[in-house]
Amino acid sequence: MTTQTNEKTQRILADWVGDIVALESHIEEAMDRQLKLSSDNAEITSTIQRFHELFFFLK
Repeated sequence: MTTQTNEKTQRILADWVGDIVALESHIEEAMDRQLKLSSDNAEITSTIQRFHELFFFLK
């Protein structure tokens, strides 16, 4: 692999990782907002809480 190709690959990977980090941040923010909303449906609230906990566990 040439140096130019290697540098291009590194830039592509850096951009991709940056996009993934931004996506994770947006998902976390959305889940935080959902948890702050009140719901009369305990099952929905419980499910959102489990997803939120799973998300933080995987981080």
